[in-house]
Amino acid sequence: MSRIFVSYRREDGIAHTGRVYDRLVGTYGDAEVFMDLGKISAGVDFTQVLDEKLEACEIFIAVIGPRWLISRKGRKRLDDAEDFVRREIATALRRGVRILPVLIGDARMPQAAELPPELAELTRRNAVKIRDERFDADMDSLLLDIEEPDRPPEDTMLRRMQEMRARMRQRRDAILIGSAIVLGLAAASWSDLFDLFALDTRLNTLTLSLGELYAQRPPDERVVIAGIDATTEAALGARFDRQWRRHHAALLDRLSTAGARAVAFDMYFEEPTEHDADFVAALRRARDAGVAVYIGSRKAGEQGTIAGLRAEVAGTGSLCVGHRLGYATTAPLWTARRVSSAAGERWESRRAGLGTLAALGPVQAVIPDRTERTLLVPTGDTVREIDIGAFERVQSPQTACPGLEVGDESADLFIQLSEAHHWRAAPRYVKYESILEGGAAFGLSAVGRALHGKTVLVGLTGANMAADRHIVSYRFGSEARHGVELHADVVSNLLSERQLRPLHWGGQVLMTILTVAMAGGVRLLTGGLHRAVRWSALLVAVALYLWFAGYLCAQHQLLLNGVYHLAGFGLAYWLMGRMRATGRPGRETANGGVT
Repeated sequence: MSRIFVSYRREDGIAHTGRVYDRLVGTYGDAEVFMDLGKISAGVDFTQVLDEKLEACEIFIAVIGPRWLISRKGRKRLDDAEDFVRREIATALRRGVRILPVLIGDARMPQAAELPPELAELTRRNAVKIRDERFDADMDSLLLDIEEPDRPPEDTMLRRMQEMRARMRQRRDAILIGSAIVLGLAAASWSDLFDLFALDTRLNTLTLSLGELYAQRPPDERVVIAGIDATTEAALGARFDRQWRRHHAALLDRLSTAGARAVAFDMYFEEPTEHDADFVAALRRARDAGVAVYIGSRKAGEQGTIAGLRAEVAGTGSLCVGHRLGYATTAPLWTARRVSSAAGERWESRRAGLGTLAALGPVQAVIPDRTERTLLVPTGDTVREIDIGAFERVQSPQTACPGLEVGDESADLFIQLSEAHHWRAAPRYVKYESILEGGAAFGLSAVGRALHGKTVLVGLTGANMAADRHIVSYRFGSEARHGVELHADVVSNLLSERQLRPLHWGGQVLMTILTVAMAGGVRLLTGGLHRAVRWSALLVAVALYLWFAGYLCAQHQLLLNGVYHLAGFGLAYWLMGRMRATGRPGRETANGGVT
């Protein structure tokens, strides 16, 4: 009787099975191997023959192809109690004969949940892969498994050479795959491809949140907010509107008396009132006292601002802030339009943000090159380099920020936000009306002394001031911040020289290479382990990267372009897994590992 029984499906790799059968017959002889094709005579009860062969066999080979579980019609074959493959395997399991699963084509070992309960034990058998490109070597391994079931992996010179060639081929393929991934992601990063879906911005938000958890640095103490809220309106007996310019005039006189360094109004002045003369006179007195005063502008450049005021202030700045989907909150440091002519390229319509003016004064900034991500600002005898978090060309009208026009190029700062309560408590927060209450000796009062040498931002802070509230992401949640609070953070970041800067392109490429290599290492070290272990290792690797990104953000003000690094990690992990599954000799277990 036949010692080896070959079980298979005729619609599932009959050609592969035939090659396996021919090799078995060539080794053991026709009488020792049974396969029903051509072995059952006409008129014979084939079920009886199959039962007899199953009862007599010592080794049961279950050939599993890509459609072993599911038919072409999508039906799960093993659910049929009369399915011959199911009956054959169940009989072999019941008898306790040695079962060798053989995977052909792109087949994988089924999971226990995919099999009837009576066949679940099959998933505990190691499987042998038989591949076209390694057919002879894989069949040699199968024959050795039949003859020496308890053997260790053979240690022959041929085997070593085969494995050496396989490893060299895998390393070559890994290098080619890794290089292609790095080059592709470098091109995607250059073109800001993922930012089309705001993925860049969202991952930057996550990195900023991790950095804030890692280390929260206190804002610069030279910044103070003079806030206007409902109690201010009650104290002054009127709702806030443009008629308050007479109060602004009195406020400027008090701040000049106190010796404030600069005053920035987080508001715009577009329509004239009968109180403009008082405000203009106060602006002149502030200038004579050495106090720089800046006002906001909603429109491009100084358009719309009352001419009389524009002539007296130290500068008008863009009020745009927090205009990136509420994620990774940004503020334009400097906006301009690049114009080409016969004489070369030049910048036109250059204008600074309100926070830039309040921190640095009137600037004539220059962006040397888009790739440098640096803003050059002359300050006295030196030139200060300010790192740009994002540099972008405005592609469509900005409803929330009409001051940014289509075609403008905006150098943006990624704002490192303070704790929400920081700008809402003394001494960083002073009530607008408490400044007005001071008299001629205001500079000697406690409030006046607290404002000496400070940059004071005047703006709306009341909960009912909905027009100037922004929803921002902070520490994995969303918070409402007033525009003046965001401008205060901009000024604080600039004064303390704490600007987040993207890693230089060379560093970004290096980080992409490292993450791709890390993906290969994780896949190599965990390839033969249980799926849960592989997933755990994968999550640990991603967590380590995010921790490192948060550390660089908090300690060194570096912002990694993480979406491209993680995309490279995931793509490399998947491709190397596919390469490992199709190119390495060995046996496969039910959970997909190779032994």
